Amino acid sequence: MGVIRVTVSKPEMPQSELSAQPRRPTMLLRTLWRRFIPHRCTLCRNIFEGTGALCGDCRSDLTDCSDSCRCCLADLASSALDRCGPCLVRPRFFRASAAVRYRGAAQALIREFKFRNRPRLAHTLALLMVESRLRQGGYLPQLLIPTPLHPSRLAERGYNQAALLGQQCARILGVDCDPFALERRGAKTPVAQLSRRERQAAVRGAMTCRRKLNASTRIALIDDVMTSGATCSEAERALRRAGARDVEIWVFAHRALGDGDLGAEERT
Repeated sequence: MGVIRVTVSKPEMPQSELSAQPRRPTMLLRTLWRRFIPHRCTLCRNIFEGTGALCGDCRSDLTDCSDSCRCCLADLASSALDRCGPCLVRPRFFRASAAVRYRGAAQALIREFKFRNRPRLAHTLALLMVESRLRQGGYLPQLLIPTPLHPSRLAERGYNQAALLGQQCARILGVDCDPFALERRGAKTPVAQLSRRERQAAVRGAMTCRRKLNASTRIALIDDVMTSGATCSEAERALRRAGARDVEIWVFAHRALGDGDLGAEERT
């Protein structure tokens, strides 16, 4: 299956025809509506004034990851550093970016997005992911590749949340997204309550890349939540075997092992 091109170019229209087109105030009205008409928060559903998908209370309940290692998202001992001790010696990933910590409003957003059939939340989460990555600076990726969902899990949920996030991030940035590059195989194994070592064993050899990749192409691997990093590590290895060199990790939320209470849905 081919790469999904998310940028769409419109055919040029002759100037005579362009000037004859009636002006459509749709975009202006939409902008005015969003700016001045109160609307409901995507998460708590309370009415608020202003712009954005989240109200001020829900937005303030999001904890960013600005004090995390840029290579593995571990907590940093000092704000003067951008890498943890182990990553100073041997970086776990080329770069890792998470918009928020997996707690409070962020955990509620993921639950709604993954388990309550609200795929439209992908745009809200993707905006936060892109904002976080842009704050880091540096060259942006040219190709986004979502982590794959096990076929049985995909049949249960009806959509791959990582693929939706990747497509939305790609639309925002104007780059390519290939939701079919990676394939997940083997038995479906719940990993939410496993230790780091158990997670690594559960996903070992579970990923394969369906296409050849160019070492000069900057790639970002997309997922919704990273805990131990076992899934991302296995997916990154599959991309490297296919020819990739610099692979960033982009997730919406980072959850430390043992951080926060998991609901029944998250434990399956």
